[in-house]
Amino acid sequence: MDMLSSKKDVEVTPLWQRIFWGSITGVIAIVLLLNGGLGTLQAVSTTTAFPFSIVILISIYGLFKALRMDIGKIDIRSKANMYVQPSTRDSGGWQKRLRNVTVYQRRDNVIKFMNLVVLPAFEDVKAEFVKQGLAVTIDTEKDDDIRIVIDHGDNANFIYRVKAKHYLKPSFTLLDEESAQEDQKYFRAEVYLDDGSKGYDIMGYTKENIMNDIVDQYTSHHYFIQNYEMRSDYDVGSNPND
Repeated sequence: MDMLSSKKDVEVTPLWQRIFWGSITGVIAIVLLLNGGLGTLQAVSTTTAFPFSIVILISIYGLFKALRMDIGKIDIRSKANMYVQPSTRDSGGWQKRLRNVTVYQRRDNVIKFMNLVVLPAFEDVKAEFVKQGLAVTIDTEKDDDIRIVIDHGDNANFIYRVKAKHYLKPSFTLLDEESAQEDQKYFRAEVYLDDGSKGYDIMGYTKENIMNDIVDQYTSHHYFIQNYEMRSDYDVGSNPND
């Protein structure tokens, strides 16, 4: 009761509140024991727990449904990769690719890249999608987190998001273990879709590279909604082309 009566962002409730609910619970238990004994206390406990058991069963059903959907997504997107031919990405030769791997970028460099390369790529892709009759929005409220969203109505929207995400540098790159915490960080222009991070960095991509990557990911997403969300009777493991 103490946690239920607290705000969702409160981790530690006030002492007086814990004392209040502890006292109330104790008083109710004592009154029940004095008036009806242990049987009454057990009956009341069972009665009050029954609604929560229904909620738990509903939660379990929702969990299994979500798991089934996730398995379906993995299954269909793995099939989509067989049909989608990824665009050729030329990031400027192997020397530049190697430099992108070995250079640990600072936050301001990633933000600059997002503003000068990623955002213009988003705008050009948006213009082309709008020509195709799709509703497209670009969210730039945060300078370190921009996204393009293509509305698909009742089906899942396509979201391509680039975020400046920080990591700790590998230990072999730290010459001084006691260096400042900020010096131990580096940032990546990481790609996120509707189901989370894709785990790759587009820092160093050209505008054309980014546009091709968006189209590749959208093609896979389009294949997904055609073969999953429009088929409520989808059976995991079956061929969506049957």
